[in-house]
Amino acid sequence: MTAKEFFPLLREKKTSHLTQLWEDYLIHLAFAIKNINMIVDAPIIISGYLAPFFTEEDIQILLKNVNSASPFPLDRPQILIGNHGQYTPAIGAALFYVDQFIRSV
Repeated sequence: MTAKEFFPLLREKKTSHLTQLWEDYLIHLAFAIKNINMIVDAPIIISGYLAPFFTEEDIQILLKNVNSASPFPLDRPQILIGNHGQYTPAIGAALFYVDQFIRSV
C-alpha cells in the first residue's frame, strides 16, 4: 500500500490495523528523536516522504512519547516538519553551498 493510500484510510480510522501500525511508527520515531535530542541540542526536523502526512495530533503524540522518559523535554516549537517532502534533506544539504555561492557573488 502506498502512503497516498495509507493515510486517508488511517485518518478515517477505518481499520485498527493501520492505526496500530502508525502508533508503533510514532513510538519508534519518538525513541529516535529522544536519542538525538540527548546528543544534539537543536530543533528536530521531520522530513522525507512521510513528512507531509503528519498532523498536529501526530506531533503531540511524538512530544508525549519523547518527553515521557527524557531528561531534556522538548517543546512544540522544537519539532519542525519539512515542507518539501522527500526533497527536504537534499535542500538542507544544498543550503550551505547556495549560501557560499551567494556570498561570493
